[in-house]
Amino acid sequence: MQSISLFPVGALDPVEDRADRAIAAIRRLLEAGHPLVVAYSGGKDSSMVAALALHAATLHRAAGGHPLVVVTTSDTLVESPEVTEHYRGELGRMRVFGKRHGIKVITRIVQPATAATFQVKVLSGRALPSFPGTHGDCSTDLKILPQRAFRRSLFRQLAEQGHAEPVTLLGTRYGESARRNVAMHQRRESADAPARNQDGDLVLSPVCHLRESF
Repeated sequence: MQSISLFPVGALDPVEDRADRAIAAIRRLLEAGHPLVVAYSGGKDSSMVAALALHAATLHRAAGGHPLVVVTTSDTLVESPEVTEHYRGELGRMRVFGKRHGIKVITRIVQPATAATFQVKVLSGRALPSFPGTHGDCSTDLKILPQRAFRRSLFRQLAEQGHAEPVTLLGTRYGESARRNVAMHQRRESADAPARNQDGDLVLSPVCHLRESF
């Protein structure tokens, strides 16, 4: 009789083991010369990814390496002041951590173009206010497109400096939703080896198999 697993490989492993494997995967990227680009939002998943990346960078630095970690987040200009204060504070702590451990940590806050902001588009009649469960135009204009433009510019600069291709670390998880699960499987996102996203960029998802209760 054939057995069928109800959970993806690694889903029931202790969180410590999965964290160790994620750190090992990130270290392999650093050893191959890849700069790390952490897609940071300030939430628990991206915060854990940032922690894993910095821990791996610390180990790589202790072994004689010279890791480069770029942490980027989006300022949509419509977030509450508390949210903005939170992620700005965390980015500051990451820079301090980098200096303390001899790691080059660069942080960037990316904002949308003025013409693409929520206020300008709605007040000019080029868009309608969006509500939960409707369309994702605001997410595209305020987050996705500005981050894509930033990465293109960053990747060009790193290539001109002689770096290997950067790898973007994502905080996406298979268990977030059925829709996210399908999309991640289509992209073949993994915690062990980078995959190509729709833009052709290398991405790694270190916490993809973690459950909500971690």
